[in-house]
Order: sequence, then structure tokens, then C-alpha cells
Amino acid sequence: MRVYFFGKPEKQLLGVYHPPQTALPRKQGVVLCYPLGHEYVNARRTFRVLASRLARSGFHVLRFDYFGTGDSAGDEREGNLGQWTQDVRAAMDELRESQGVQSVSLVGLRLGATIAALAADERPEVDRVVLWEPIADGKKYVEDIKGRHQAWLETELELRPEAAQYVGAEEVLGHPLTNELLAELQSIAQDK
Repeated sequence: MRVYFFGKPEKQLLGVYHPPQTALPRKQGVVLCYPLGHEYVNARRTFRVLASRLARSGFHVLRFDYFGTGDSAGDEREGNLGQWTQDVRAAMDELRESQGVQSVSLVGLRLGATIAALAADERPEVDRVVLWEPIADGKKYVEDIKGRHQAWLETELELRPEAAQYVGAEEVLGHPLTNELLAELQSIAQDK
């Protein structure tokens, strides 16, 4: 496993590369696309285990933090779907250029799956896309995460009255949710 930064100098992304652990490595890569917010925190171990298992099967694997998330450059409030889609494409390019893979598969969880689907569009090197519980209805997704945040606030207000300062903040469960990102998320709609 190798941890390093890649991408444009002004928008460096933290990547974790898992090299193939077989005598005959495949010429295929896999880019793992994390979900966001509290789901990112919950998925980190699962993605690390998945990356290790794929590497043991001979794949070149890259997991990474989107711009403005995790340990990548940028402020948390700068992220948006367009930027994160470009980040997935940058991760695909990085894996192809640094490891010489011929094709890349994308595996995304929740909002990461939606971003992976957007990033795969018009990219001939994409072999497969695994959409693991993608967000198909942005309005429902926003209602769900806001509902979880509200339930957390109600519990916190009972235990710690000073939590009242977080009521109305542009955040959900400790992660920023700007008005711009909120509008983008709500615009995600399942094609009919």
C-alpha cells in the first residue's frame, strides 16, 4: 500500500494505491469512490478491506479522497458534484498513467456510486461500474440525511443544551452542506 498525493497542484487529492498481490498482475485497475459525510466515515474500513481483497486478486486499486474531503486539498465547503466527478476521472487517469492499466472499473457506494456513474460517461477505458446503493432520488436523500441530523440534534439538545448552536447550521451530522451542494443533491433524479 502506498499513500501519496496526485492531481493538479492547486487541487491535490490524497490517494491510497494497493498494488496487485499476485505473480501475474492484471492490466486492470479499480477506482473506489467513497460516499460522503457520515457515510464516508462509516465506509472507510470496508473500502480498505475491499481494496486489499481486490489487490490480492491481482487488480491495481486506487482509493482516494475527493477535493475538499478527507485529507485532500480544499475546504469542505468547496466540494460539489462537478468537482468530484472530475476527481474520479483524475483518479482513473492517475491509475492508467502510473500503473499502465488498460481498463478501469469504478466501484462506488451511495453518493460515490452516483458520482462514479457520472464520471464513467464518455470514458472508453471504463470496463465496469459497480453502483452500490446509488442515490437515485436526490430529494429523498437530502430528506433522509436532514432527518438523521434532526434526530441527532434532538438527542444532543436533551443531553447538552449548548448543542443549540448547531440548529440551522449549514451542516449535516458534522459535515458541511452548503446551499449550492444542497441544490445539486436535490437535482439528482432517476431517469424515467
